[in-house]
Amino acid sequence: MTPNDFVTNIKLKMACRMLKEEPHLTTSELAFRLGFSSTSYFIKKFKEFSGTIPKLYRQKT
Repeated sequence: MTPNDFVTNIKLKMACRMLKEEPHLTTSELAFRLGFSSTSYFIKKFKEFSGTIPKLYRQKT
């Protein structure tokens, strides 16, 4: 695992927690707060990490 992958995984774990704890945040706001370069890149990485997109992840929890 590269250092960049390590940091991305930490950010994605934080995203999972934030989706549960702060349901009022939009996906764009969440991506911005976590330091992703774009919303689409965040969604792509989130799906690779969790198997689903942030919106559906939020609905499941």
